[in-house]
Amino acid sequence: MGVEPSTGAGVHSGPVTVAAADGDAVLYDVRYRSDDPATVGDWYRPVVRGPGPHPAVVAIHGGAWRSGDKWALSSYAKRFAAAGIGVFAINYRLAPEHPFPAALNDVHDAIHYLIDRSEELDVDVDRLGLFGYSAGGHLALLAAMTTRESSPNPESFSPIRAVVAGGAVTDFRDVPIDATLFDYFLGGTRRQRPDVYEAASPAAHVTVQCPPTLLYHGGSDLVVQVDMSRQLAARLEAAGVEHELVIYRPLGHGLTFLHPGAAGEATRFLVEHLQPSN
Repeated sequence: MGVEPSTGAGVHSGPVTVAAADGDAVLYDVRYRSDDPATVGDWYRPVVRGPGPHPAVVAIHGGAWRSGDKWALSSYAKRFAAAGIGVFAINYRLAPEHPFPAALNDVHDAIHYLIDRSEELDVDVDRLGLFGYSAGGHLALLAAMTTRESSPNPESFSPIRAVVAGGAVTDFRDVPIDATLFDYFLGGTRRQRPDVYEAASPAAHVTVQCPPTLLYHGGSDLVVQVDMSRQLAARLEAAGVEHELVIYRPLGHGLTFLHPGAAGEATRFLVEHLQPSN
């Protein structure tokens, strides 16, 4: 089984709906699919810096693909918005009720939502990025690397211009063949579903067409080994993809996400790569 295409269900119809608003800065619980209550996001309007349309980023929370919430991304989202980037911080369907590739399809649908609503949200569809940490970093990388093949309309889809991923799993292909650690997300062991383990591995999708990528990781991360990011960086290097790898040597998984330096590096990278083409 390869990466299943996103259905786009419910993405193209109806007005923007929100549960609440924080002044004019944030629209909460915007539904980007009409067929599942889990698929909502918070839209952080950019602090305007010159005339629009403006760049935008889909931000994806962590939680081992089975927990977590978009609220955890608020500090990053506010920082990106202050730099002039709109941010769509999303929830997505969670495992084990919704195994892979449901969450990946939701990320693609969120991207399409921004494209479909680009005029209304003042979004520049040629300046889209992705950000995620932990499970969200994995999904950000995979969405950035599989956007064209997973798009319902590849002819008109705008590619991702930059991706930032922290503390991300990048390769499932070396998981012990009968290990059950990822059964809940990938639907079985690697022996049972080798094609799914490959399809879910960002490292398996590296090509020269991948967007500029910033990887950051805690050097003392015991949840996701730092070699995951090192090995993906080596693959990006071999493919000639522009990339950066930042390792926060004394930090573990949680503290790396909270580190202000990491948020600063992510902001710098996105601002740099989501500049107008001309």
